[in-house]
Amino acid sequence: MSFSDGMKRKRNSLKLSQTELAKLSGVPQQTISAIERHDRQPSEDAMCAIAAGLGTTVGELLGETQPTESLTSDEIRLLTDYRALTSQGREYIRQQMFMATSIYKNADLPGLETVNA
Repeated sequence: MSFSDGMKRKRNSLKLSQTELAKLSGVPQQTISAIERHDRQPSEDAMCAIAAGLGTTVGELLGETQPTESLTSDEIRLLTDYRALTSQGREYIRQQMFMATSIYKNADLPGLETVNA
C-alpha cells in the first residue's frame, strides 16, 4: 500500500477532513491534498507529522505493520492540543489528569454526568 492510500484510508476512518488533518499534523492542507492525489511524494518529516496527527505510525500507513490501537479523533485533538502547550501547561494538565483519574477512573459515582463538549 502507498503512504497516500494509507493516509487517506486512515483519515476517512477517523472522519477527519483534510483541513482537520492539516491542523492536527501541522502539514499544510494543500500538501495533504497533493499527497492524496499522488501529485506529491511526502518528505520523511511530513510522513511522521501526518502519522502522528492520525494517531498512528508511518509503518501502519504504509501497510508494513499491523494497526496499533487507534486513537479517536477526540483523543488526537487532545494530544495535539497538549503538545502545543508550554512545559508549564503540560505539567498543569498532568496534575489535573492525575487528580481526575483518581476520582473518575472506572468509577460509577452517583450524581455525576458525562459532559459532552
